[in-house]
Amino acid sequence: MCRMMMVVSVALFVGMTACGGMEHEESSAQVAEELGQSEALLWTGFTSEEHPPLQCDLVQLINGFECSGSKCDNIRVNCTNAGVAHGASYFTSQFSEEATSYRYCGANEWVTGVACYGNYCDNVALECTAIAGRSVGSCTWSAWYTDGSGAWQAPAGNYVRGAQCRGSNCDDMRFYYCSLL
Repeated sequence: MCRMMMVVSVALFVGMTACGGMEHEESSAQVAEELGQSEALLWTGFTSEEHPPLQCDLVQLINGFECSGSKCDNIRVNCTNAGVAHGASYFTSQFSEEATSYRYCGANEWVTGVACYGNYCDNVALECTAIAGRSVGSCTWSAWYTDGSGAWQAPAGNYVRGAQCRGSNCDDMRFYYCSLL
């Protein structure tokens, strides 16, 4: 009985910190207002293949990424208050360096989550979410990122719309990001 309670407690803790659950009592909009910022930076906890996907709250989009551990095994994202309303969402098919090494979200869709599969987060899927009433501005690819590079952050007002990986177990990643108009 004690062992089961410990497993449930650990599962709840991991779920709350990895998904941005009860860890943040204030909404990102409240934090942004209090800080006098249009964009509040909210890093998620880390995830990997043995944990649930990372997903941003309803007004947020991803504009940062960080990984740690061997071969970028553990990842987290920066969910930023973009002041947008989320529409329908779906996860892309998985990608890795062995086959098609990238995925993009469709027209007027932005990345709002990331899932890992396989050893060392070798296969990645992106959660793409429709955003109505806004349009896509100029887009570019980031430089390649790997563990030990520090956190990657898109410029203010820019958010991720795709990703690509290379190297053993998808060790190096880069991000396709665009301005939100």
